[in-house]
Amino acid sequence: MDEFEAIRLADFEGMSQREASVTMQISQPTFNRVLSSARSKIAKGLVQGDVLRIEGGRYLLEDGSGVLECVDCRYTLDMKSDDMSFCPKCGSTNLRWNRWETGKRGPA
Repeated sequence: MDEFEAIRLADFEGMSQREASVTMQISQPTFNRVLSSARSKIAKGLVQGDVLRIEGGRYLLEDGSGVLECVDCRYTLDMKSDDMSFCPKCGSTNLRWNRWETGKRGPA
């Protein structure tokens, strides 16, 4: 998730490495290593046609904008659940994070 956050801050939000490292509460050299690793993985995936899978624990977005949803049955998972690696309704592991614009209630 650190790599995802580094990409989001630097490439999506347009923060400098210094600003982003402060936001993530890590040193600038560490941020640079995390960002370089993330960019390398993304480039490899694009060039080789790999599937991009983001995983690494249970995280809630700070602004509360989004839900974890089962792609197969559209069930919305309870974010308080201990195991969010599969859908409790149908058993599928095909889950996605749906995020909407801040301040709106529901997908954009």
